[in-house]
Amino acid sequence: RISINKSAVQAIKLGAFDYIPKPFTPGELRSLVSRALERKQLYEAGPDEGKMVEISIPEGLYCIPGNSWAKIEQDGNVRVGIHHILINTIKDIISIEGPKENEKRYQGECCLWITDSHDQIHKIWSPVSGKVVAINQEIMRDYSKLFKDPYKEGWVLLIVPFHLEDDLKNLVVIKSP
Repeated sequence: RISINKSAVQAIKLGAFDYIPKPFTPGELRSLVSRALERKQLYEAGPDEGKMVEISIPEGLYCIPGNSWAKIEQDGNVRVGIHHILINTIKDIISIEGPKENEKRYQGECCLWITDSHDQIHKIWSPVSGKVVAINQEIMRDYSKLFKDPYKEGWVLLIVPFHLEDDLKNLVVIKSP
């Protein structure tokens, strides 16, 4: 299971749009295709069309490109959130589901499920392995910070990492646009 998860992270790091482990459902495939088409439209529209809010990206963030991000806190814990490119391809979030506190998540394993108004479920991959110690309850009540401030106020999970140095090898450092 862990090798499949690492394969997902490595595939995305090498340029894959996303990863769907087999067996997958038609709904999972539709979700991925709809995000791919929306992402294409965002890029074609460019920044002048106003479809994507301009955001500030703090230094020192790691990511699974176009999916999730990780920020190492001073105490060694890792704050996890949703990459701004992915969140801008999802329209009308209806719900976000994720792990409970003290649950374990492994790098490349689904850590969040976002359901949109078209009943499509979008999977967010965990950038690190570890135990969930906090969930941003404010985000679970009000999704707007995911769009307005995804890298600060828009964090979703706080994780105590199991083997951070190994996980970081599979991630990419986020650079400001």
